Amino acid sequence: MTETDEIYMNAIQIKNSEVHGRGVFASKIIKKDDLIEVAPLIRLEWKLRYQYDRAIRDYCWMNTKCECQDCKMHGPALYLAMGYGSMYNHHDEPNSNIKLDYDNLKLIVTAKKDIQKDEEIFVSYGERYFKSSRRIATQQEETKKETNETESEHT
Repeated sequence: MTETDEIYMNAIQIKNSEVHGRGVFASKIIKKDDLIEVAPLIRLEWKLRYQYDRAIRDYCWMNTKCECQDCKMHGPALYLAMGYGSMYNHHDEPNSNIKLDYDNLKLIVTAKKDIQKDEEIFVSYGERYFKSSRRIATQQEETKKETNETESEHT
C-alpha cells in the first residue's frame, strides 16, 4: 500500500445512505481538491450477457465515448470500479469530481469543496447515464413484450 492509498483509505467509508441504499461517506474532514480515491477499473467482457442486468448497470461505469467497432456494434463498454468506486451516489450538485481514465483503467475522485466528517460524498453520473438507463429500460420492456407475445402464440 502506498502513502496515497493510506490517505484516502482512512478518509472514506461505506455507510447507509438516505439517498439510495449505501454510499461513500467522509470519515474525516476532506479539503477541497484533496484526492479521495483512485479506484482501479475492470473492463467487463461478454456484453450480451450483462448489458440488461440492472444490478450490473447500476454499479458500473459506461464508456459512451468509445468509438471502437465492438462498442459500435454491441453498445458501450462497461467497467466495474474496485475499491469504493461503484458505491458513490449521484447528486445534481456533487461535492466531488470524478475523472474516468479508461486508458489507464482508473476512476479518480477528488473533492470539489470541503467535505465534513460523516458527510456523504456525491458524484455526478452525467446526463448520458440517465439517457442510457432510460434507453436500456425501454429495450428491456420491448424484449419482455416480444417474448410474452411469442410465448402466447406458441401456447
